[in-house]
Amino acid sequence: MDSSVLLLLLDGDAAKADLAERIVREGVIVTAQVMAETIQVLQSVLGMRWDEIDECVESIRMYASTHSVTNTTLDAARTIARQSGLDFAAALLVAAAAEAGCATLYSARLHDVAIANVSVNNPFVAARASAAPAQAKQKSPRERLALLYARPGFLLRRAHQISAAIFEGACCGVGITPGQLSVLTVLNACPRLDQATLSRAIGLDKVTTSHLVRALEARGLLTRSPADSRRGVSMELTAEGNVLLDRVEPCLDSAYEMLMSVLNATEQAQLVTVLNRLNERLEDRARTPFRPL
Repeated sequence: MDSSVLLLLLDGDAAKADLAERIVREGVIVTAQVMAETIQVLQSVLGMRWDEIDECVESIRMYASTHSVTNTTLDAARTIARQSGLDFAAALLVAAAAEAGCATLYSARLHDVAIANVSVNNPFVAARASAAPAQAKQKSPRERLALLYARPGFLLRRAHQISAAIFEGACCGVGITPGQLSVLTVLNACPRLDQATLSRAIGLDKVTTSHLVRALEARGLLTRSPADSRRGVSMELTAEGNVLLDRVEPCLDSAYEMLMSVLNATEQAQLVTVLNRLNERLEDRARTPFRPL
């Protein structure tokens, strides 16, 4: 696998990011050069901080093993580049894949081709091609606009914006975000969790969870300490964190009542049921896992 696939894990296109994540989770082999390229882009192009980069690298290492490039690999890469016309960087990836015994080299920038018993596979091109309808009926601009406004994704995003605005209005005197509230609530119920378990319990990625934890720690609302039985840290609320959680409770009740006030009791129950069903049945398509405690 080359760095183009690893970087798609952070792509704004959810379909590409989901496909890249599925490929990585199958277990892949990368070279040190691929990891170096990835880290360089994270730092210089995306402007990520080192703690964020560390989180990304650790996430990749959970599923990826590293193959060392030797002089033999370099010699093979020169031969492949000479015979195939590939640039040397691409040829080096093919040579490393062949040397590691890989039948497939995944890439988002190379075209599908078979070289040196390695099949270069760009599934992102294939996925776009297969997703395109054979004969799409041309829609008018007004039809496209009407479809946009009727799409569940658009409606869910707009509903989330409204919900977030109501939450912020109700909780403005407390100074807490929905993400921070999720962290406090989970740690209040399950003290001394490690960060990976916390991430899954609130359905957020590790980098975002790390930001939330650091912000709450800076405010003295939680503490981190070495975990008892494994490498890493565990977290629990301070007395101030528990007090703030109690203080925000009436604000949450007020926000919930305002959000649901436009629906009758039957509609409220239906909304919650449908949202739960949607989340449960499409859980395997989520970019971040959710494991309620």
